[in-house]
Parts: sequence; C-alpha cells; structure tokens
Amino acid sequence: MAGDFDYDPIPGIAQLKPETTYLLVLNGSKQNNSFSLNRLRSLIGRSHSPYITVDIDLSNYELSVPATISRHHAVIKWANNKLQIIDLNSRNGTFVNGQQLTPQSVNQPSAPVVLKVGSKIRLGDLELTIVVAG
Repeated sequence: MAGDFDYDPIPGIAQLKPETTYLLVLNGSKQNNSFSLNRLRSLIGRSHSPYITVDIDLSNYELSVPATISRHHAVIKWANNKLQIIDLNSRNGTFVNGQQLTPQSVNQPSAPVVLKVGSKIRLGDLELTIVVAG
C-alpha cells in the first residue's frame, strides 16, 4: 500500500483531509503498513482484549521486549481542520520531528501538536510518518 502514498516534497504544503490521511509505519517487521486517520479521534496504543481496546493497535508492531508503547499512548485527532497528536502521559514518550511532547502538568496529557505531511512520529521505539493517499 505504500506505493499509493505521496510524500510532499515541501512538507506541510499538501492539504490534509481525514479521508486521505494515513499513519505509515517506517521501521520494524511491519514497515510500510498504514492506518487510516479518517476518524475524528483515534486512540493509539496496545489492546488487551477484552479489557483495553484502542483504535490504532500497535501490539504487534513492538520492536523490543519489554514493550515501549503504552496501552493508552497517544491520541490523534482532527480539530479545526488540523491533525493533532497528544501524548497521554506515556511511559516512553511521544516525539514529533525529534521533539518530545511534554505534559502540561504532572500526570496530565501533553498540549496538542499539529501534524503535517511528512511529520515524523516516534512512539517508544516505533517510527511513523503522516502521508496522504494520492
């Protein structure tokens, strides 16, 4: 499916729309797998049925043991026609373009960070990017 994606030569110029925006896995054995970001809000983490369920389940994407992705790691959401990510006080952090999202206060989620085409996201040791279908 990776061949169906366009990488924006000038990051951020392409218009992100829920129906054409995806989260693409960049490393590990499931490299080039993608997740549609067509929901208003998507919880990212590791499911543990039937007790914990997430919208984007990265349980089988872990690169190491013990797991570096929290059960409820981050949220990606659409707000004011922009794609945003929020770290949910995860153990190993969420990074966007190398910058760690920091909590607004102790044991609280981070402030939202706007994502663009080509934004690089790291959750634990898993690397992902934002792409649009073309």
